[in-house]
Amino acid sequence: MKYRNTIIMLAAALLAVGCVQQPKEFATRTLKGERMWQLIVDDSTNSWVHNSYELQWPEMGCVDSKTEGELISQVFGDYADKSLHRSCEKFLNSQGLLEDAEGIHFPCINVDEIPDTVMRTEQEIKTLCEATEKLITLTVTSYIFPEGAAHGSYDIMPIVIERGGGIIRLADIVDTNQLGPVIARAVKKLPANKNVKECLFDEFRGSQSLPVSPVFSISEGMDTIYMVYSLYWLAPYACGIQEVALPVSMLSENMALTERGRKLFSL
Repeated sequence: MKYRNTIIMLAAALLAVGCVQQPKEFATRTLKGERMWQLIVDDSTNSWVHNSYELQWPEMGCVDSKTEGELISQVFGDYADKSLHRSCEKFLNSQGLLEDAEGIHFPCINVDEIPDTVMRTEQEIKTLCEATEKLITLTVTSYIFPEGAAHGSYDIMPIVIERGGGIIRLADIVDTNQLGPVIARAVKKLPANKNVKECLFDEFRGSQSLPVSPVFSISEGMDTIYMVYSLYWLAPYACGIQEVALPVSMLSENMALTERGRKLFSL
């Protein structure tokens, strides 16, 4: 009986270890929030601000704590805090735009609504979280429209996470110092990049090398890297954010991938 109990306890311990090692089934959670402010600029002038966020985020335990912290830092920047909820609160309460030319913050009060007839500053953060067998991609869209501006400004930033391996940076998979000529060749030769080629600033037309953006995503089939360029980097505002398709086959033919890159793409 003594040995039987020992065997049962050992089996239970092994089962428990096995459960801990099993990857957590991927899931997401959604967080939403908004806050509106009235700024007292002077006795006769008010200004208004609307901050909002809508986040699709990996469920707790789907990424490790280090990766969670890095995601919060990249998504919220100056408003990042130790936890996701505290970062959301800091963003809603942010007054980075709410100051005069000398950097002095205007007095402000929290309001329930902003009159439809007034101009306001809009600040918004949204994220979309998608997962494949190998990767999790958190795509961040940020938007800001300062009061009185001719148009708003937006940015799209995919963050690629290897399941069980943390955030993937471009330098983790390729030598970024050698990548510029390959990007230029892809823009010039590939039909998928026709719109990018047509929108390029004059200074980049015919260039043998193009700037390397650190922002990228990877296709679901793991066969293409999409380089993402913010407004005004490669092309005018009217052309929008530019996305350069860079097939992994073309990449591997023109330069060596790192060990992690070869493993990631099964080369």
